[in-house]
Amino acid sequence: MPIVFGKRVGDYGGVLISPAATEARFSNDASNAVTASYHLVLSEGQIGLIQVRDVFQRSCRVGSHSQTYNRRAGTWTPGNYVTAQAGYTMPECPYYCGTVGLYTGMSTPSFTVTVPNGVDQWNRQVHCFIRNGMEVPRLIEGTVGSSNNFADLVQWALINSARLPTTLIDTASLTAAANFLVANSLTCDINITDSSNLEDFIARLAPYFLLAQTRNDGKRGLRPLLPVNANHTIKTTAIAWEFLFNEDYILPGTFEYSYIPLADRKPFVAQAIWRQQLTDDFGIIRTSEIRYEFEASDGPYEQHDLSEFCTREDHAVKVAAYIRSRRRWITHTARWVSRAQQFNTLLVPGDICRVRLERNVAGMTPGVHDFLYQVDRITKTMQGDVQIEATHFPIDEQGRSLVALDVAGTTGSGILLSSNKTGVGCDVNSSSDTTVPAETWTVGSEIDAGPVLLAHDGVPTTPGKLPPGGSPPSDPPGTGPDTTDENPTSPLDRKPHEPPQRNPTTCEFTPPPCDNGYWEVCQADANDNPIEGTCRTYSSLPDGMRLDDKYITWVCLDGETSVTEPLIGPDSCNPTNPPAPPQPSMFYAWKATIWCGGGAHASGNVNDTGPFILGSTNPLIIMRTAYGTAGLVVPVGSGDWIVNKQLQSTGFNGTTGAFYLYYKDTTATPPFDLTSARILQVTSTQGSTPFIYGHIEFFLTQADYNANDPTVTWFGN
Repeated sequence: MPIVFGKRVGDYGGVLISPAATEARFSNDASNAVTASYHLVLSEGQIGLIQVRDVFQRSCRVGSHSQTYNRRAGTWTPGNYVTAQAGYTMPECPYYCGTVGLYTGMSTPSFTVTVPNGVDQWNRQVHCFIRNGMEVPRLIEGTVGSSNNFADLVQWALINSARLPTTLIDTASLTAAANFLVANSLTCDINITDSSNLEDFIARLAPYFLLAQTRNDGKRGLRPLLPVNANHTIKTTAIAWEFLFNEDYILPGTFEYSYIPLADRKPFVAQAIWRQQLTDDFGIIRTSEIRYEFEASDGPYEQHDLSEFCTREDHAVKVAAYIRSRRRWITHTARWVSRAQQFNTLLVPGDICRVRLERNVAGMTPGVHDFLYQVDRITKTMQGDVQIEATHFPIDEQGRSLVALDVAGTTGSGILLSSNKTGVGCDVNSSSDTTVPAETWTVGSEIDAGPVLLAHDGVPTTPGKLPPGGSPPSDPPGTGPDTTDENPTSPLDRKPHEPPQRNPTTCEFTPPPCDNGYWEVCQADANDNPIEGTCRTYSSLPDGMRLDDKYITWVCLDGETSVTEPLIGPDSCNPTNPPAPPQPSMFYAWKATIWCGGGAHASGNVNDTGPFILGSTNPLIIMRTAYGTAGLVVPVGSGDWIVNKQLQSTGFNGTTGAFYLYYKDTTATPPFDLTSARILQVTSTQGSTPFIYGHIEFFLTQADYNANDPTVTWFGN
C-alpha cells in the first residue's frame, strides 16, 4: 500500500505519483470513440482533495475525476463493454477489469476519459500531483492534517505499525525534532511504494534530516544532530556542556579513545542529489556539491541521494555540509567507565560533556587531555558502573561548534529551473483550474466469503466458528513438528538449555554438557537482537572472543535440539589470566577472516581504492586492495601504521561475505602483537560499515595449512 506524505508550500514540495489501477471499464459509441474509466489507489489514509489542474494522462490535462476516502470512488461498473461498430476497427481493450472492492482506509479516485476513434490514448498512465499528502497528527499544531515534517511521519509510523505502545513513544523529543525541522526548512515530500523495516527506514532517512534516533527510559524518539538554540535554529554561539568528567569520576584505566583514520578524513566533494518538484511533471533531479575552498577541486566525490524526499536546495546543501564537516573536524571517539553518580540524571544520548584528564608521565612534561564529547550511548556494566561512549565534539577558540558553523553558514544558489516544455500543448483542462470535482462513490463488498476455516476430524467447521476445543485436532503420526535431532534449525524443535559457564580469570566460555553442538555467533543490532544474515557457527569459540556487539548462543543437537539464553554485550569481563596469544613465528602460516556487516563490498576499477581494514596493533594494520595488482593486498601508511610485506588475498565476497587474508612468511618483522589485536572497521567506496567479527587461524605445518585444519584460532575483536 503506497503512502504519500508531503505538503506543497510555495514553490517547494508535493509529490507527482503514478497510481496503479485496481478496476477499469471500457465502452465505445457509434463513432467508435472509447470511454475508459479507471479506479486508482492513491495512498493509505486520507489525503487532500486533488484539483482539476493536477490530474494528467501521460503529460496532458484531460478527462474528469472524483475522489473519496475509505470507499470506492465512482459509480460505474467495471467491465469491458466494447462492441464492434460498422466500418470501424474494434478497439483492443483488456477483458479482465477487476471487481468492486471495499478500499477501507484508502484514498481513491475515479478517472474517466473519452478519446476519438483511431486515437490510441485511452490506455496511457494516469498521474496525479499531490499538493497535500496523507493526513496525520501534527506534533507542533496538535491537529490532524497534511504535513511535510519528517517527525510527524515517524510518530504516525510508530503508532500505526503497532511496534510499541504509545506510552513508549517520546512525544516530547519528537516535538522538539519537529520544531528543529521547521526552523531550518528541512521538509519531507515522499511517496513510499516499497515495504521496508520501520527501524531501517528511520535509520536510513533520519541523518538526512540532521536527526538521530533516541531511546531514553525505553521511549523512542528523535534528536537533532547539531546543537540548537531555544528557537530551534542551529546554535552557532559558544557551547555549554552538561557535565565535566575528570579523575574524580572516571575509573582508573577505563578511559579509551580511538583516532579516526586519516584515510577516512581525506578531502572530498560531497554531492547531494535532490528533487526540484514541478507541479505538471516529474521532478527535475538536481545535484549540489559541497567542498572546502582550495581542496578536492577534482574530487574524489561522495554522492548522497536525497531525491526520494528532499525538494529544497538549502536542505540538500546543509546535509552535504554536515557530512563533509564531520569528516574534517571530528578526530576520534572515546569511552570510559564511571561510578553511578549525579550525572545519571543529567546525561542522555546527544548531550555534550567535557572530559579533562591530566597526563603525568615520568620524565615528560605534564599534559592535559581536554575535549568536548557528544554522548552516543550510555550503558551499565555487570558491576553496576556506567559506561559512556562518545564522539569528539570539535569547537573553535570561542567554544563554538565547528560543524554547526559550517552547516548553518551553507546555503544554496537559489536557482530554480523550468520544465522548458515547448510545442503544441495537449491540455484539455486548464492549468489554472483549481476546482475540486464533487465526490462520488460506490458501496463495495468483500470479494470472497471470508477466511477458510480448518476442518476438524475431516468434518468442515461451521462458517464463523472455530473448531471445538474439547478434543485435540486430528494429528496423524508424522504430521507434527520434527522433534528429533535431524531438524536443528526449526525454532519449534529448540528448547531451553542450561547456560554456558565462564572462567573469570581467562574470560573463556565453556558450553553446557552436550555431545553434539555448536556455537552460533551473530552481529547484534542496537536493540541487542541478532541481525539476519550475519550469523556464523564455531565448534569452539576462538581464543579471546569478546561479547561486544554480538549475540552468542550454544545450540545442542542431543535429542531434542536445545539452545541457551543468548550472551549479549557489552562485555564487562576483565581477565586476570587471559590466554596467551599465539606467536606467529612458531607457525607455518596464518589466515585472517573478517566477516563484514551489511553494505560493505568491493567493486571498482584499477584506480579504485577498494576495501581496507584498520587496526593499531593488529597484523592487518593498514592494507588496501590494489585492483591493478591481482591477488595482492598492498600495505600503505606511515610510521607505526605500516606493514612491510605484501599479503595475498582471495578477495571480498559479497555484502555479508568474508574477506580472507593469507600470510605465509611468519618470520616477518615487525613482530605481530596479538595481545590487543583489533579489527576495527571495513570500509569501501560504497561507504563505511562496522565489522561483525574476525578471527585469525594459525597452521603449525604445511599439511595443516593445505587441509585447512588450524592448530589455534585467535579472535580479533
